[in-house]
Amino acid sequence: MCNSRRHCLWIILGLISVVCAQVPPKLAPLPRDLEFKRGERFQLVCSCREGEPPLTFSWVRDGQTLIESMEVSVRRFDEFSSSITITALREDHAGNYTCIVSNQGGSDSSTVKLKVLVPPTWLRQPYDMSVLSGARVTLNCETAGTPKPTVTWRRSKGFNLQHMETLTATQWRTGEDGSLTTSAVKKEDEGFYSCEVANGVGEGLRKTVRIEVQVPPSVSVSESERTVRKGDSVNLRCDVSGDIPLTINWAKANRNLPLISEDRIKIQEDSTIENSSSSVIIRNTAAEDTGLYICTARNTYGQSQATIRLKIVEQPSTPLNFQVAEIWCKSVRLKWKQPYNGNSPLKYYIIRYKRKDSQVKPTETKVPDSQNSVVIRDLRSSVTYSFHVLAVNDVGASGASSTVHATTREEEPEAAPTNVHVKSKDSGGFLLSWKPPPVDKWNGDIIGFSIGYKRVSHGSTQSLPFTFKILPASLSLAHPGLEASASREYEVCGLQESSSYTVVVQAMTRAGIGPASEPVLVKTSYGESPQVPSVSLLSTQQTVITLRVEPTGRKRASPTQYMLHIREGTGHWLKIPLTPPNKTEYRVGGLLSGAQYKLYVTARNGYGDSGPSEVVTFRTEPESASSSMFQYEEEDMAIPFYQKLSFIIPVAVSMTTIFVVPIAACCCLRKLNTLQRPRPEGVESRGFTYTASGSGECTSSSAPRPRSLPPQPTTSSTTDSGHYSTLQNYGSVIPVNDPRFSQFMIESKLANQVVSLPPKSNC
Repeated sequence: MCNSRRHCLWIILGLISVVCAQVPPKLAPLPRDLEFKRGERFQLVCSCREGEPPLTFSWVRDGQTLIESMEVSVRRFDEFSSSITITALREDHAGNYTCIVSNQGGSDSSTVKLKVLVPPTWLRQPYDMSVLSGARVTLNCETAGTPKPTVTWRRSKGFNLQHMETLTATQWRTGEDGSLTTSAVKKEDEGFYSCEVANGVGEGLRKTVRIEVQVPPSVSVSESERTVRKGDSVNLRCDVSGDIPLTINWAKANRNLPLISEDRIKIQEDSTIENSSSSVIIRNTAAEDTGLYICTARNTYGQSQATIRLKIVEQPSTPLNFQVAEIWCKSVRLKWKQPYNGNSPLKYYIIRYKRKDSQVKPTETKVPDSQNSVVIRDLRSSVTYSFHVLAVNDVGASGASSTVHATTREEEPEAAPTNVHVKSKDSGGFLLSWKPPPVDKWNGDIIGFSIGYKRVSHGSTQSLPFTFKILPASLSLAHPGLEASASREYEVCGLQESSSYTVVVQAMTRAGIGPASEPVLVKTSYGESPQVPSVSLLSTQQTVITLRVEPTGRKRASPTQYMLHIREGTGHWLKIPLTPPNKTEYRVGGLLSGAQYKLYVTARNGYGDSGPSEVVTFRTEPESASSSMFQYEEEDMAIPFYQKLSFIIPVAVSMTTIFVVPIAACCCLRKLNTLQRPRPEGVESRGFTYTASGSGECTSSSAPRPRSLPPQPTTSSTTDSGHYSTLQNYGSVIPVNDPRFSQFMIESKLANQVVSLPPKSNC
C-alpha cells in the first residue's frame, strides 16, 4: 500500500514539472484596421511565433464564435498558423475578428477590425412634383453606403438646367437622411432640383427632379373699410396674384357690378406678368352706395375673395320736432327728436339762441348726443328769445332747425328805483322825482310805481305805517312821449305843514313789486311858494317888447320877484330879473330886430320858485338901423299908434290870451287832477298845479296852490317910474339844466326802516 502511494505521488510531481516547463504561445501582430470594398476577397492569417505545441486555434467575430459558411472558411496551414477566408465581402461581413491560440502553457489573442467599403445606393429617391402654393413639400434623397454618403442639393432658377447652383434658400431644410423640406412652397420655388450623393467609394449618385408650384388666386386689399363723404369719388381696389388665366369679379349685395343702370360706377383692371389688380370707381357717391363690396378671383387651381366695407357719410339731417317744452322766469326747456345721423355717430348738438330781432351773434350751447332736451339757463325775465338747434357729427353740422320763440315769464324787479329826490315842496306836499331801475333789472314791463310815505314822529317809539299810492307808469312820466327809462315825477299832496316824512319808491311788474328805494327824508314848508304867473305879450317892436305879468293863486303866496327867461332862435336861455314885482307891465329892450324869440316867466318868494309859465313865441319887427340895447325910448309917430300893426297884432294876441286861454284852462282843470304843461327846451317843466282838499287828496282849483320853493335872494324896486329891463344890464347865459329845485332839509336817512309792501310773486 505504501509503495503504491509513493508511486502515485511521484507521478503527480512529474506531471507538474512537465507542465511548468512548457512555453505559452504568442501570436504575431495583426493589423488593427482593415478596409476592403464590397465583393473583394478577404483572407486573414494568424501565426504563433512562440509557444510549444500542441497549439489550438479558434476565431471569434464580434464576441461570437465564427461559424463557417459558403463564403466564410477557416483553414489551418500548419500547427503554428490558422487563416480565415471570405470569398466575397458583403456589408454584414464587417466587424471585429479575433484570433485565439492556446497550449498547455497559456493562450494569446489578436483582434482586427474589418470595414467593408460600400458605394452609395438609393434607399428613397426624389421624384417630380406639382403642388399648390403654400403646401408642405419634401424631396427624398435617402441613400446607404460605407462610409456614410454626403448629400448635396442644387437647383435651377426657373426651368433652365443650364444654370444650376447650390441651394442656399433658408426656407428649405436638409434632414439627417438627406431629404429637402419646406413648410410652405412658393411660386418662386419652381424649378429643377438635383440631389448629388457620394462617399468616395465607387460612383456617386445623382437625381434631378422638376417641381411645379400651382398658385391659386390670392386677393388682398389695402383697406378693409373705407369712409367717404357723400358726393366725393372713391376707388375700391383689390390686388390679385395667382396663375393665369385669372377671372376677377366685383359684387355688392349679391349683385354683380357694375350695374347697367349706374353709369357713374365702372370697373377698371390692370394686369402684369406677376400680379393683377381690379378697381371699382364710383363717382358722386350717394347714401345707397354704402355696403359690402366683394372682390372674387378665380383660376384653374381655386378661387379667393376679399371684402371692402364702404360707408358713405354726410352731415346729419336737421333735428326733428324742435319745440319749447317749458318756460320759467330765467330759463326754458327745449326738446327735439334725434335726426338721421348721416351714417356717422353724432358728436353733440348745438343750441343757438339770442334775443328776438337782436343783431348780435347768437350764444351757443353744446348738448351731448345722448340727450334730446336741454334747459337753457341765465336768461332775462320777460324777454323773447329765438332758438334753433343743429346736430353735429364728424362730417359737419346739419342745417339749422326751424326757429322757435319763447318769452320768459315776468317776475318782480330785481332793483329799486334810483335817483329818488324831492324837486320842490310846499306846506302841504312835495314833488317827488325818480328814475326807474336799470332796464336789465326790470324782469318785465314796468306797469307802475308804488309811492310809500309816512310821517316821522320824533321822540316817539311807535313806528307809523306807510301810506302807499299805486301810480301807473304812463302817468308818472315827467313829460309824455319820453322813453320808458326817463325820470318820473309825482306830487304828494295833503301833508301837514312843517312836518318830516320818509318816502320810498318801488317799481312794479305784472309779477309783483320790487325792492324799495333808499328812504328819502323831506320836511314840508311853513309857507307856500308862488303859483305860475300869467304872462301875455302886449306889443313887439324892432328891439323892444312889452309884457304883462300877473300873479295867480292866493295872496299868501304872492311873489317877491319875477324872472324872465328868453332866448333867440336855438341859442342859450338868458334870464332877466323883472323889477319891481308889484307892477304888471314890463318893457324889455336890447333885442335883435326881425329875430324870433321864445320866453317864459317864473315867480319867486321866500318859500321857493314857481313853475315856468306858458312859453310865448314871437318875432321882432325888422328895422333898417340897429337900435341900442336896454335904453328908454319915446317914439314920435306920424300916425296914431292904434292904427299901427305893431299895436293891433299884440293887442289881438293879448286879448285872445287873456280871455280864451284861461277859459280853456279852467275847463281842462275841472277834468284833470294834474295839469301837465309843455316844457321849454332845456328847462324842466313846472306845469303841475295842485291844491289840498280837506280829505288830503290832490284836487284842481281855479286858484291852484303853488309849490313851495326855498327862499332865494330877490331883487325888487319900489320906484314907480318906467319898469324897463335890458339884456345888457341883467342878461347872463345859464345852462339848460340850471337847477331851479327846492332846497329842502336833508336829514339823516332812516336805517333798517321796516316797510310793509305788497307780497312778491314767486317765479
